Amino acid sequence: MNITAEMVQKVKAVADEALQKIGADSIQEKVDLAVKFARSQAPMQIVLDGGSLVTVAVDIATVFSQEGSYRQIKYKGATVTAEAIQALSIVLVGDNVKLCKSTYDVVPGSTFQDAQFINARYWITTLDALTEKYIC
Repeated sequence: MNITAEMVQKVKAVADEALQKIGADSIQEKVDLAVKFARSQAPMQIVLDGGSLVTVAVDIATVFSQEGSYRQIKYKGATVTAEAIQALSIVLVGDNVKLCKSTYDVVPGSTFQDAQFINARYWITTLDALTEKYIC
């Protein structure tokens, strides 16, 4: 995706504010990674606040879960065990960058690179609503 200098500044601002709010360390390094991922990811179809759009979404932190959350789902005609992930994300929406919470399932593959990330849902949130414990 071709991201303008103005959009890069918006990505930096939203990621920086969110990472400060959740108490992350090495914030500048994580902000730089968010920009790198936003520039390098191809747009994909996502569900945001119940509607569908094609855009770029970048996870910047994951909700901490000591034991993980696993469930059985149907995937390509088979029942598989998937890990349910909750994350803090930034989503590029038009000329804006939105702070979002997200959920998705990870279907394991033979290697980490072969894992499939499916059933992603995003919803716009605020800094004040970041009450979970995050890891990044």
